[in-house]
Amino acid sequence: MDLGKPSKICRKCQAVMWNQERNNKGAKHNEPTFSLCCRDGMIELPAERHPPPYLDDLLSNGVKSEHFKKNIRTYNSMFHFTSMGGKIDRSVNDGGGPFCFKLNGQNYHLLGTLKPTDGENPKFCQLYIYDTENEVDNRLNAFPGSNEMDPEIVAALVQMMDDHNKLASGFRMARQRFNLQEPEEFRLQLISSQSASGRANHVIASNEVAALIVGNVEDESPYRDLIVETKQLYLKRVYETCAQFMSLQYPLLFPYGDDGFHLNIPLHGKPARTTKNVNIDADETEPHHRDKVSMKEYYAYKLMIRPNQGMTMHLGGRLWQQFVVDAFAAVEQYRLDWIRTHQHVIRSDLYKSIRDFIRQGDTDSSTKGQNVILPATFTGSARYMNQYFKDSLAICRTIGHPSLFLTMTCNTQWPEIKEMLKHKPGIDVVDAPDIIARVFKLKLDQLIDLIKNKNYFGKCIGGNYYFCNISRLYNIFY
Repeated sequence: MDLGKPSKICRKCQAVMWNQERNNKGAKHNEPTFSLCCRDGMIELPAERHPPPYLDDLLSNGVKSEHFKKNIRTYNSMFHFTSMGGKIDRSVNDGGGPFCFKLNGQNYHLLGTLKPTDGENPKFCQLYIYDTENEVDNRLNAFPGSNEMDPEIVAALVQMMDDHNKLASGFRMARQRFNLQEPEEFRLQLISSQSASGRANHVIASNEVAALIVGNVEDESPYRDLIVETKQLYLKRVYETCAQFMSLQYPLLFPYGDDGFHLNIPLHGKPARTTKNVNIDADETEPHHRDKVSMKEYYAYKLMIRPNQGMTMHLGGRLWQQFVVDAFAAVEQYRLDWIRTHQHVIRSDLYKSIRDFIRQGDTDSSTKGQNVILPATFTGSARYMNQYFKDSLAICRTIGHPSLFLTMTCNTQWPEIKEMLKHKPGIDVVDAPDIIARVFKLKLDQLIDLIKNKNYFGKCIGGNYYFCNISRLYNIFY
């Protein structure tokens, strides 16, 4: 059951696709259309730029590319502006298996202060400002395991960030202010409101990235802009909807400091209509349609391979794997936040009743908190799993015990995966979870078609299946 080569190109966004991913499967003689990548042209994002020459050499087949790609996550940690608040499980990489990035708990990005606390060494964004005369040594000493890193690569990346990254330029502007008058209190404002204007090309111009705020002008700070304090007692969270959410965390994947997802990227064409049964996607706006790109659609667009554009992120290897997991967690968190603030839309009052509270004889309302109801359409929730379980029992009650119970696994040596990897030279299959998920889903559809429609095991009179494991990555992005 070979899917063949990914020989189709989306005529709207130029993404490389398999023929089986087309919308018009029944019209084989018509030009294929695709919604997996760009919703058939409704999503239009700026073309990915090619990386700066030095980074391009490191990501391809340069002299030091093998060492760089093996340690790319450490090099990225030396230059990122924010820290990752999630708990990284490193125990899964103790054996001899392929590298796996595993994240536990809620993930959030944290932004510190411009100046380190007295007695502490600079880290994260502070390395762009504090003691830049010894910047290479400071970056090498700031992170564990950096003694194996190449100082020449670090020095060259410092220069590359100064020449090309617009966010780094903003922090360098703060460094100049420190050098002129260090005791003066000021703030660095990372402007995101300019990118939220809804323009088609939402890449920030260099003079719109950051501004210095001298003195206490908190009331004049625009909404959604990030304000980095000189000194503060707590870390500031950078939310998933911030335009610099990913570029602050992954400077090697966003070497120019370009905008990421924000809430005002417009959809083109006819607005998407919703149905009465709300599908919880954190995409819906009231009353009945939306005209903005959702977070899921944005990252689905970014996951696609477009050979005529830059492929900095796709060539990131282990860092790309971390980015995909981080984006997955961001979409999940965004959907949960939407559910929490839109309980009236999913009619959560139908799932709970104050009468149960009264019947218990407990009249002290202070002991009761506010519950957030997760609907059955939220993948992985208790009601989601319970619904599939009850559906399976209903099938067994109606037509009897099942004849087949199948679990399908993925083979990373499938020829379809290898064919798509030809567009990502030098990348190992374990660092391409997006490709694995797409091929697995197509193979799963083939298996279900064999059983249900082609009667491979005899006539099929009922069945049920649900997404899990690697297939869930496909389900949340596509």
